[in-house]
Order: sequence, then C-alpha cells, then structure tokens
Amino acid sequence: MSIAMPASRHVAAWAISLALLGGCANTSSFKKPQDIVWMDPAPEQSVLYLFRAPHDSTEVVAFVNGAAAARLPASAYTALTLPPGTYGLATAGTGAQGLNVELKAGERRFVYVSGVMATHTQAIGLATAFAGPLAGLAVMAGNPTDLESRRWTECSDLDARGLASIGTFVAPSVSSQ
Repeated sequence: MSIAMPASRHVAAWAISLALLGGCANTSSFKKPQDIVWMDPAPEQSVLYLFRAPHDSTEVVAFVNGAAAARLPASAYTALTLPPGTYGLATAGTGAQGLNVELKAGERRFVYVSGVMATHTQAIGLATAFAGPLAGLAVMAGNPTDLESRRWTECSDLDARGLASIGTFVAPSVSSQ
C-alpha cells in the first residue's frame, strides 16, 4: 500500500532540497589560500627559511653560527640571505646540539624548529578522555614546550609551504650577513 503525497508537499520537499543544495553551492565565504612565493637568492647567495612548528607558542630566538639572527614569535617564519657555507642553527636557552646546514650558491633551503611538550602525551590523552577536549587543551596550554627539547629539522618545499600558509612572515631581527 502506498500513500500518495499531496502535490503541495512535493513542491515543499523540492523547495527545501534546492535550498539545502544552494547553501552547499554558496562559495562567497570561501577564501582561496594565498599563493606562497619564495625569495630567489641573489647571485652567489643562498636563502635559508626558518619556520616555527605550530604547537609551540613561546618566542624563539634563532642563532646562526652563534649569533642571534631572528626573533620568531609563534606561527612565524623568516628568510635569511646568506653566502654559501656551512651554518650551525640553535635556539636561545638550549644546550642541545643544533643543526648544521651546508648552503650552496643559488640554493633555497627550509628548516623548522620544534620541541617536545613538557607534559607527557598520556596525561593529555587521559584529560581529554575523562574530562573532554577542553581539559586536554588546558593541560597542553599549562605546559609549554620544553626549552631543552627544541631542535631544528630540515623540511621539503611542500612542508614549508604548509607552514607558511598558517604562519606570518617576519623580517629577520638581526642582520644575517
């Protein structure tokens, strides 16, 4: 036995369906990601991009060969123009070995600095499981990145574009040459 639906209900059902589909097709709020354009190195120079990992909210001072080269606030990145050579990267407050990067003329390289959260991952997971996501965030927020755990790591162009898309470019705070 089939129940016949009145024509007015068919029209209403179609109108609602079209309205819902129209809402899905509305692209006025869509914002196209900004294209990331890298600096080209000058002749006989190199460009070294320094990025921050997104989970670390403490400002980092980047040192190149022992000299302060840039202040990187949370979610920031910068570009250093350097002559070819080998450069040692470190951060203020760390006693750990940094990263050595050998730059060649005309080369563009990407590195990011990250650290391990001072709170153990299990504590964050337990707080989230028993008290909800806000509790997990509170545990993470109350425990900044361990300064001694920061390390520089080289990354690909694609990874660098991802970090740049969620970061803000800042000029180096100290001359890098």
